[in-house]
Amino acid sequence: MPNQILNLVIYGTFGILLLVAATPKLAKLSRADRTLARASVISLIVFGIGVSSAVGLVKGVFRVPEYITVLSLLAIPSTLKGLPSLPRRSVLLALAIVVVLSAGIHLSSPIVPAQFVSPQEAAGADWIRSHSSPEVVIFSDFRMAGPLVAAGYLRVVGVSGVGVPRAETDRLLAAIYYSNNACSATEAFDQVKTLQENRSYDVILVSTQMTILFPGIQGYQTTYLPARQDFTSVYDRIPSMGRIFDDGQAQVYARSGPLVRIC
Repeated sequence: MPNQILNLVIYGTFGILLLVAATPKLAKLSRADRTLARASVISLIVFGIGVSSAVGLVKGVFRVPEYITVLSLLAIPSTLKGLPSLPRRSVLLALAIVVVLSAGIHLSSPIVPAQFVSPQEAAGADWIRSHSSPEVVIFSDFRMAGPLVAAGYLRVVGVSGVGVPRAETDRLLAAIYYSNNACSATEAFDQVKTLQENRSYDVILVSTQMTILFPGIQGYQTTYLPARQDFTSVYDRIPSMGRIFDDGQAQVYARSGPLVRIC
């Protein structure tokens, strides 16, 4: 959230600078320019409503200014044209500073690297691909599923948070990632199934990265709280699965036999 607020400040400053530069020309706009300006504002409002309805009001508020900045880039040449030398240079210098600050904030954000898989996590996905066919059902989270889906492994399941009540999502998360109960974890894994074939996992792909705030556990368009530090110790106590790969960060578990009821 702090980085998002900083981004919002940067985007807002960018827009304000352009507005200051364009103020002397606002009274001289042609009818076509005024129509284009109104259309841009209306389309931005429609876009904001659409984004907010899809990702939530707060995320929508932070997302809209990003696109305001992109549209503002198109207005820079015409906005600065005709300005006196000193104001033009001042605006250009301020815009350059804003761009540099924006890049620094983006690169220093913990959210950015959390959107990708690490080399160790990619190695876990590669191991699954080299030791199984695309018919296998893999349990993982939304982030780590990316390399598998890209390689044609489409039977990837997880706690997505889509199509089920929030209470059910919370129950599955608690059983799989937060509790120390092998019994509830066993039942929860068996309840997460593919839609068409109604199959539960053959293989589980998890990572120690799931225990830190970013990336945490990724659902569909949402991030859940990180897992317990030793959450995989529960999996080690489940008789019907066994650890078959571990590179220090990514772990792969496989169903080692029929589901054993240990409750």
